[in-house]
Amino acid sequence: MFHTAVTAHFTAEERAEHVELLRELSKRRRILWLRAEPHEEPRLCFSDLDGGAVRAEVLLGGYHPHGAWLEWQAA
Repeated sequence: MFHTAVTAHFTAEERAEHVELLRELSKRRRILWLRAEPHEEPRLCFSDLDGGAVRAEVLLGGYHPHGAWLEWQAA
């Protein structure tokens, strides 16, 4: 799943519900989740959800909200 600047329009409660929904759905099918959200730091993240749990999470870096720059986080 991929999205950019979607959950920025959610309340904190709705963001938590969104994560919980993805965890529940991952019980039926593995979810690879790439997102770029302005309220998160770093803003660009990847998560592997499987069996209702986050199996891996990689914080990738930051970006300008309108694409002017992208800064990868050091590994």
